[in-house]
Amino acid sequence: MKITVRVEVTTDYGETATFEVCKIDRPYRELEPAKVGLSLAEGKDVLHELQKIMVAMQAEEVCMLRRFCTRCHSFLDLEDRRIRKVDTVFGTVPFRSARIICCPCGT
Repeated sequence: MKITVRVEVTTDYGETATFEVCKIDRPYRELEPAKVGLSLAEGKDVLHELQKIMVAMQAEEVCMLRRFCTRCHSFLDLEDRRIRKVDTVFGTVPFRSARIICCPCGT
C-alpha cells in the first residue's frame, strides 16, 4: 500500500496551492502489528512538515497584506527576503520573511 499525504491551502483571497507532505509505503507482505498505522517518528515528521507549510503560507499571506501603503494605497516593493525561524510545539521551523521598502509618501 502506498499513501501520499497532501495539503491544499486556500488563502482568504481565494488562491489555492497544493503541497505534498509525505509518502508512506507499506507493502502488505511486511505488515505486522508494529507497522500498523504511523510510527511515532512518522507522525512527528508529518506534523513537522505540515507545520512548515502552514508557517510559510501564513508568512506569505501577511507579507502580501502588508505590501500596500495605508496612506496612498500603492503597492510596495520588496528589499529582499531572509530566512527566519519560529519555535513551535513541533520544533523550530524556518521560513522566508520579506523586508518591505518604505513608501515614498512617508508612511
